[in-house]
Amino acid sequence: MTTKTKLSILAALVGATGLSFGGMKATVEVGLYSGGYYSGAQGNVTDARNSADATQYIGCDVTTYPNNGTSYISCSARNAAGQYATCYTSQPSPAMVDLVQSIGPRSTVHFSYSTSSGVCQWIKVSNMSHAGGMQ
Repeated sequence: MTTKTKLSILAALVGATGLSFGGMKATVEVGLYSGGYYSGAQGNVTDARNSADATQYIGCDVTTYPNNGTSYISCSARNAAGQYATCYTSQPSPAMVDLVQSIGPRSTVHFSYSTSSGVCQWIKVSNMSHAGGMQ
């Protein structure tokens, strides 16, 4: 049997069985960390909401004051054990405001902050196909 014939048979069998692959899927529930000077949290918005417990959440929000044009960002998270992390910044860059506004149901949010002051050091938002509770 030639290689071409073998491949044709394999293709026919796969087609007949309806076999399909949906790609990699990962669950990113809320995790917290503390490393001395810096602490932080990471998790996927949908995975936190769909977790087996009724405890987890993660996200960030932006408040803008129209009278003076200033903005304020806060991020917060709580893991399955009920531990929480939160940070804020009262002088976010326009890029940071745009980043936080891009958070959606498929987003994985990761933020780090100064343990002593609670000020956000950085915020990362990932929108990747393998995370976010999509079926």
